Amino acid sequence: MTQRIVTVTVLVVTLVALWQFWPSDERRIQHLVQEMADALQPASGETDLARVGRLAPLGRGLTADVVVEGPAPARGREQVMAVAMQLRRVAPQLSIVVRDVEVRVEPARMAATALVTIAITGVTPGTTGGWDDITELQLDLARHDDVWMVTRVAPVDVLRQ
Repeated sequence: MTQRIVTVTVLVVTLVALWQFWPSDERRIQHLVQEMADALQPASGETDLARVGRLAPLGRGLTADVVVEGPAPARGREQVMAVAMQLRRVAPQLSIVVRDVEVRVEPARMAATALVTIAITGVTPGTTGGWDDITELQLDLARHDDVWMVTRVAPVDVLRQ
């Protein structure tokens, strides 16, 4: 009897642990968002080759026809990556911190939307002092071969008012 109780208890604990830590679509998307934000942060003294390596997670997370809306619109993975390659020149001390990610996955589990709140700080070369901003972005995602990829990025105007 005691052996059976122990076995059932271990089984229940194992199932609960698997359910809690199994990478759900929501967790995968949250991880993707964090990985892409980390890839955008330039390092001082970084070589071009190191920059390409740092930006690789960003490129992997974007579809070939991704659309970025906003003040600096971009179309396609190559254009987005070209802009990202230049971030160190524009804002060498850029810092991006993901504050919140709210993920909604469609019932068919092939599309999702992530509302991402980020805090951005930086210093523009040739100026004194820095700048900071908190903004919210909407990321539309699609699932391709069991991998989530960003298809569209658009600013959310709610925080701008």
